[in-house]
Amino acid sequence: MTNPEPLGTTPFTERKRLGVLSVAPRIMLATDAGPVGPRTQLLSLINGFEAQGSTVRTYFAGDKLPKNVGRRAAVVDRVGWFGGLAIDVARLGMVQWHRRKVLEELDGQVDWVYEHFNTLGSIGNVFQQRGIPWIVDTDALQYREAKARKMLTLTRLARRIERSVYHRCDALVCISDALKDAIVADLGVPAEKIIVRPNGVDAQQFDPARYEPIRYHDEFTVGFVGSLYAWQGIDLLLHAMNQLRDKDIHVRATIIGDGPARVSFEQLSHTLGLEQLVTFTGRMDWSEIPALIGGFDIAYSGHVPSDDGPVYMSPMKVYEYMAMATPVVASRNADTLVLLADLSEDLLFETSNSDDLERALRAAYQRRSSLNGLGKSLRTRVVENHSWTARIAAMTARIDELIEERSKGSIVGEMLQSH
Repeated sequence: MTNPEPLGTTPFTERKRLGVLSVAPRIMLATDAGPVGPRTQLLSLINGFEAQGSTVRTYFAGDKLPKNVGRRAAVVDRVGWFGGLAIDVARLGMVQWHRRKVLEELDGQVDWVYEHFNTLGSIGNVFQQRGIPWIVDTDALQYREAKARKMLTLTRLARRIERSVYHRCDALVCISDALKDAIVADLGVPAEKIIVRPNGVDAQQFDPARYEPIRYHDEFTVGFVGSLYAWQGIDLLLHAMNQLRDKDIHVRATIIGDGPARVSFEQLSHTLGLEQLVTFTGRMDWSEIPALIGGFDIAYSGHVPSDDGPVYMSPMKVYEYMAMATPVVASRNADTLVLLADLSEDLLFETSNSDDLERALRAAYQRRSSLNGLGKSLRTRVVENHSWTARIAAMTARIDELIEERSKGSIVGEMLQSH
């Protein structure tokens, strides 16, 4: 491995030419064909960096692929173990190819790089080797997530790669204290190099004053927006709705999005006899999402913890719901407790507990006449404290400190060697 060049002493906040990178084949800026969440997060970050005065150049591997290549997740159960192995090997080879291509496009044009980490690879280290700060962003222990979603065969190799990247980068940005603790415990990354930056929201994009709400049901409706994975807890929502119906409370649901668990969720809705109460819209154009959220009476976030650890997500959808002045029924975790507990304690429920979710939904239904006022309070909170502008300002200040500390350490090391 080539040792990185010294970073120099230029203040990080004066490094205005930024490269934002991702080697993930399914994340694309040119189209929203891939996962919506990561793309939205990265677009929000790019807008925030530009608002601070940075000139942003991007390199996204998904945009370099031929049409329809890499747009769909390769689930091991579908392609088989050997098929999964072949895909993993191909991805490793593509990472090497993208390392060369990113240098061809951005070498000499960036003062620092910000890379969204992807399982089995990263490309930002080629800039670090030229003395350019390399910041890595992660929203999960990626090898665990890919394994849980059955999208990975070479799990041990993926863990070694992830560990190496997190140790070698100049700073590691993650979305929650719980994720930071998990990274330290699992991969041995020094806690002092990890910056916790929760997700945020573009409060101008998500502004109820700009949209006419779109509704699928006239009656009281709970809504969800996101990729349909098992850990989103849509099955819990369906069971809770069924329990409420037995008590003669007929809550409707609008489920917006697509994903591997959609078929099983739709089958469960059919089994429970909820077809008339639940609408699965499939994937919707991102431009319609704010108006669709505005059509919910209450929004839902029900992340279920994995088998090997706590919930360490920072659900961006919760911030978007709040920005649209839509109250939220949410599972209890560190993020939702900070955001919601003092304003809507009765709308939080214990994770994985459909009985407690039923109680929270019943509470929302019973206070439906006052939900508009609660929604306005939630929007005020998210605009004042959780915008991407505020997030980026705090993050870049901390990165500056880490770069300065590392530069001082390098100078001291050189002085000791000279003596």
